Amino acid sequence: MTADLESRDAYGATLDRMRDGHEGVVKILLERGDVNPNKPGNLGNTALSWGAQNGHEGVVKMLLGRGDVNSDKLDIDVKTPP
Repeated sequence: MTADLESRDAYGATLDRMRDGHEGVVKILLERGDVNPNKPGNLGNTALSWGAQNGHEGVVKMLLGRGDVNSDKLDIDVKTPP
């Protein structure tokens, strides 16, 4: 899989997989060195925010298990993930 993750469309697709709870795809994306799960998407939400808001416990656990995910990062509504 090749993607320019700096482009809004490619990164948006990455966030979509995380937001929608596609754990297998999330695992593959997180194994890549060029994916920054702390980077907010178009709406200002991070992958952790999307996963938590949508109740995707597996995705949230995967993200928090990385150690480099900032659980205190504020989203566009100036909130941390629930």
